Amino acid sequence: MDFIQGITNQPKTSTSIPRYDESKAIDMSNQYNTPIPPELMPEYLKWVQQESRKKGYDVRQEAKSYDIQGLFLALHEGEGNLQDEKTGHSTDRFKKPNHISFSNESKYSVNGMEGGKWGIGEFTPSKTNFQFHDPNDIFMYFRDREPNIKLNLPEGNK
Repeated sequence: MDFIQGITNQPKTSTSIPRYDESKAIDMSNQYNTPIPPELMPEYLKWVQQESRKKGYDVRQEAKSYDIQGLFLALHEGEGNLQDEKTGHSTDRFKKPNHISFSNESKYSVNGMEGGKWGIGEFTPSKTNFQFHDPNDIFMYFRDREPNIKLNLPEGNK
């Protein structure tokens, strides 16, 4: 049975629809982090506090799958358009390979560990996405968190 068909054909009740469980993801908090120069550490910690207050949780939790230190440094250096103020969503540039929507727009997407590809209103996962995440989890993530994005699953992962 097609895994998407198996999920989407379930009755639509709040208790029967499986949800993506982010806690199952591999924790890469200690990997793929842009170093913060010691002289910028106080400013970084202040930024972490501000962002945490704004979002309602400790943003350092995002380091499991996102290089928040790299984001901070890019913002500190005056780069714009890195965060959507309405959604709080940040650029793909700092997504780690274990992020469920890791893409070729990430600085960590390299030969042998390429990220998926975004198109206009669509996302095509890569082998790396499937290395870190089950196809069901990818499907549930996009269904729950990116409902307006068409998910293109390569043959063999349907």
